Amino acid sequence: MGDTDQLGTLNLIDAAARARAAAEVRDARHVSLARPVDPIALTTGLGPVGSPATMPAGVLQAVNFNGAQPLAMTDTLVVNTHNAALTHLDAVAHIPVDGLVYPGVPVQDAVTPTGVAHGSADCFGAGVITRGVLLDLAPDGGSLAADRRVGATDLDAALQRADTPLHPGDAVALRGGWDTNQPLGQPVPGLDLSAVKWLDQHGVSVYLGDIGDSRPPGVPAAHAPGRPRPARPSAGRRGRPRRTRRGLRGPGPLQLHARAGAAPHHRDHRTARQPYRRLLRKERVMDTPPSGEGPVTFINIIDIAEDEIDTFVSRWKERSRFTTPAEGFISAELFRALDTDTRFKVVNITKWESRAHFQAAIQAPDFRAELDGYEQSSTWTPHRGFYGTAAKFD
Repeated sequence: MGDTDQLGTLNLIDAAARARAAAEVRDARHVSLARPVDPIALTTGLGPVGSPATMPAGVLQAVNFNGAQPLAMTDTLVVNTHNAALTHLDAVAHIPVDGLVYPGVPVQDAVTPTGVAHGSADCFGAGVITRGVLLDLAPDGGSLAADRRVGATDLDAALQRADTPLHPGDAVALRGGWDTNQPLGQPVPGLDLSAVKWLDQHGVSVYLGDIGDSRPPGVPAAHAPGRPRPARPSAGRRGRPRRTRRGLRGPGPLQLHARAGAAPHHRDHRTARQPYRRLLRKERVMDTPPSGEGPVTFINIIDIAEDEIDTFVSRWKERSRFTTPAEGFISAELFRALDTDTRFKVVNITKWESRAHFQAAIQAPDFRAELDGYEQSSTWTPHRGFYGTAAKFD
């Protein structure tokens, strides 16, 4: 997205994405997703952020009235913007990692005592207009269990129930049936890393929902789900601090998490056995890491039982009839292990002119019907992701 980008995945919302949103309007009924706010009297004091007993107050209110005959009534509000009681949009400078904020700006250059120079929520001031897809994880008005960790398969199932395509640039609204404005010690469900990867692979521009980070955290807090490790900054990068009206937060109609600030080129897939500090970091083999622009390679490593491989190969060939004629397709190969003791028996490698071409191809109704029908009767597990060339020898 560039060294000076402040929008992250909101860059995926182009004119086509906004046009899709407009085309969805039928009866023009407006429904607010904002939470109602119940201010607490300012005399009670502001609770500390991260209190082990309870959430701090979302809004404190003082009525500007001293008993005299007023010309008008006014009040003063103290808003604790990063609060589960409030709908809010996190700025991309919200989460620093190793002293950097997205997309690789030193914290001291981005945020100062006098204002936010880079990554402020002011960048979202024009609003976010795109098509939204509701994924209900607890149908029929239910709610997820407190210890539930939502994964990629859960999102796949919810998208299938929604019976609607998901396009790059769309927003995803997730319903778990929870009110997370509860004591911080109370367990709540949340997304695991495979779900974050799923959002990334589908080109989701904005994540919103009534669940987000699980409690207790499923991964170390320094690298929580949806908070990718920033790239290293380019040399000589500096910016003059400026004041901002909203600082690190901005009022918004949706409760959003760090998905709005995730950079599509910060992607990786590692096994759980490796240190988490390397989980979302690209290894720098070349002077310039892969950008994700232009041709991309989709690699799917399949964990599958030996007696299912023949069926998988046959069904893969059947599905390829729908993808190979698609716009943007370059090539596809399916590899099978030569030795029986190889950990992963099947590897699928396809190349596309862009990530968007791939996403459009796999949303085709015929392809989805073939894949969904097979997945329901199979036990194979995919480990997939997009890759760009990091090093090459001819």
